[in-house]
Amino acid sequence: MPIPVQNIYYLLSYAWDLPLEKEENAVTAAPGDKVLNLLAALLYRNTLRLLRQGLAQGYAQKTEVLSGIKGKIAVTATLQKDLFREGKAICTYERLSLDILPNQLIKATLAQLFKTPTFAPELQHSLQSVYRHFEEVSLIQPKDADFTKLPTTYGLNKYYGRVLPLCQFIQQNLLPEKGGSNFYLADFMEDEQQMGRLFEYFVRNFYRQEQQIFQVKSEKITWQTDTDEANNLDYLPQMKTDISLLSEARRIIIDTKFYQQALVQRYDKQKLISGHLYQLFAYLKNHPESNSDLPVEGMLLYPVVEQELSLNYQLHGHKISINTINLAQPWPQIKEGLLGLIS
Repeated sequence: MPIPVQNIYYLLSYAWDLPLEKEENAVTAAPGDKVLNLLAALLYRNTLRLLRQGLAQGYAQKTEVLSGIKGKIAVTATLQKDLFREGKAICTYERLSLDILPNQLIKATLAQLFKTPTFAPELQHSLQSVYRHFEEVSLIQPKDADFTKLPTTYGLNKYYGRVLPLCQFIQQNLLPEKGGSNFYLADFMEDEQQMGRLFEYFVRNFYRQEQQIFQVKSEKITWQTDTDEANNLDYLPQMKTDISLLSEARRIIIDTKFYQQALVQRYDKQKLISGHLYQLFAYLKNHPESNSDLPVEGMLLYPVVEQELSLNYQLHGHKISINTINLAQPWPQIKEGLLGLIS
C-alpha cells in the first residue's frame, strides 16, 4: 500500500525528532520527485536552524611552512628543502577548525543533492544558500561507517542530532545513475529492513511525544535461566525491545514489524507469522516484571498491507494483541489510531 508523501513527512519527522511544521509548508507541491523534494526541504530547514546556532568546531591537524616553530617540526622534510637556512620549518600543529567529520558529512550530502536533477529548482537555490556556509569544510566521499563514529567522537548539539540522521538516510538512498555523474533517489519504501527501522523509530518517538501516561524506552531483557555458567549465557541471543511503555498501572512491550504481509498462508488458511509471535512471547516470559501482580502485555504492530488486523489473546497470563495501522489514511486518523492502541 503506497504511503502518501504527507505521511512520509510525519514518519521522518517523528523518527528523527524533527520539529513539526505546517503541512503545507513542509511538503512542497513543486514539480519533480515529491519524496526527494521533501527530503531536500527537511535538510534545508534543519541545516538552517543548525547554522543559526553555529557550526561545531574541532581540533584538526594542519601542516605548513612557517617562519618559526609551531607544534611538531617535520625535520626530514625541512632539511630536504633546506628551509632552516631561510629561518623556516615545516610544522604540523592542531588548530580549531570547522573542517571536522560532522560538517564534512553535511557538505557531502548537499553536494550530492545538487547532482540530483529531479527536485524543484527553488529548493536547489535554498540549498545553495546554506552550502556557502561550508566553504572551509573539505568535500569528502562519505561512507556509512562515518556516521557511526559521530556520537562517541564529537560532542554535538541537538541540531546535529536532527541533521545527521537525515544526511545518512539521504546518502543511503541516493544512487549513481549508470554511465553518468548524476544521482537518483531509490525507492526506499521497498526496502523492508530500512523501513523497519524507520517504522520502529517513528512509533517509539510518537508515543514519547504524544502522551504523558507512559514512560517510553527501549530496554534490554535478560534471559531467566537456571544456570550460573556465564560462558553458556554468552551464546544466548540478546533481547532488546523496540518499544517498552511503562506506567504505574501497565507494562506494554510493542514489537514493530514492517513487512509486506502480516499473515502467511498455511494449508489454505491464513496464520500469524510464528517467529514474530515467539519473539514477543520470549520478551514477555523473561521480562523482570513477568511474575509480578502487574502482568506485562505484548503487541505486534504492522502497517496495513492487504487487510487490517485487531486480534487479542490471553496466553499464559499475558495479554497479547496483533494490530495494524493504515499509513495511507489521513494523518489525524493515524494519530488517533496509534493513541487508541494503548488507551
